[in-house]
Amino acid sequence: MPIILKTFPPEDYSKLRFCGDYWIILDLMLELELDKEEFASDDLIQEISQSKLVKDKSAVIDSVPQVLRKLEINGLLNKNVRGFYEFPGDAPSALREFFGLIRRFRKGRSGFVRYLTKSTKRIILWYCLCHGRSIESEDILRFLNRLLECASDRCVKYLDRFVKAGWLTRVEANRYRLADEKAIFKELFSGYVDFCAPKPMLRDSIRIVIGQHELVSSRMVCEDLKELGVPFAQSSAYKQMKELEKEKVLAETGVIRKGKKGRGFEKFYAVKFGDPLKHNKEFTKEIKERLAKSGFEISEKFYAEAEKQKPNALEVFLIELRWGFLLRSEDQIASINLWLPFAKELYQEVFHGHLKTMFSSITSEDTLTEKLESISREYGISPLATVMLYLASVNA
Repeated sequence: MPIILKTFPPEDYSKLRFCGDYWIILDLMLELELDKEEFASDDLIQEISQSKLVKDKSAVIDSVPQVLRKLEINGLLNKNVRGFYEFPGDAPSALREFFGLIRRFRKGRSGFVRYLTKSTKRIILWYCLCHGRSIESEDILRFLNRLLECASDRCVKYLDRFVKAGWLTRVEANRYRLADEKAIFKELFSGYVDFCAPKPMLRDSIRIVIGQHELVSSRMVCEDLKELGVPFAQSSAYKQMKELEKEKVLAETGVIRKGKKGRGFEKFYAVKFGDPLKHNKEFTKEIKERLAKSGFEISEKFYAEAEKQKPNALEVFLIELRWGFLLRSEDQIASINLWLPFAKELYQEVFHGHLKTMFSSITSEDTLTEKLESISREYGISPLATVMLYLASVNA
């Protein structure tokens, strides 16, 4: 990647060139390389001429010799004895990543150059990499003024910070020299993975939330989103609920209840899970795979029973497995120092009564589920905690 940064320096950058001419030429070159393994400049020009996506074909064709020369001089493109071009090693993947030639549908952004140009600091570092032996602050200011269409009074401050970090060395008052190329590149790349990460859409978050309910209202969805820390506007959440109703993911039930403290009304929707049997088979399979990664050996009878449950029950169970029961990383082990004294506290009168007293009304397996559900509601604890308390009372 450092070679590509120097091959296509920031002085060359413009949206018309990097996101237009260069992008088109390199994309077609890489397609030719995939199809033929080698290609001539005439092949490339022919592809541009025939492309329906290229509007100003003459301008793009004029840029072809320059791009070929840049790549060849910097070892990113080789010319064999027969006069055909070939990409060496990892050059294709690096070029795809740099120019964002990877096509992603709702899976996040790509393009290292796009990431660099989102920050003045990163642009200056990119400039420093390309002018390592002689970096003039006045030259950077002129360059920034042209690229960003405004002078940056923070330029010198940035350069001073880079000197303190050991990335640059000050040669004269306004002149610098590159001191640590690897550290600069590491700094440039540090936030790129996060930049490329998919940005979850509000609709995606809502779909995750409603999957945990059998009946759901807009208020319940908003409360769950707040609990998860998902940023949203209430009006947007309500609008997405309406859209999901149109898509038949939600269905009207006719159930309307008064809101909290008697304010307004809540309209309840039934959550549609498509084919419930298929849904349950898929989720049971995922539960089985997760448990298989632990030391638990669960019988097939349990999984057969799981497939008979309500779809939302399986989604909730899977979340509880993932976040409350199975180890995700060794860092999670640190919580033992809290869980151990917490569990010991449960044997005391933390529920205004001894454990055995809480479950004394259970007389048969038929009343067990009903009683455990009522305890969960009464004390505001999860079914997982209720079941563990019950088992503790039985063995006490």
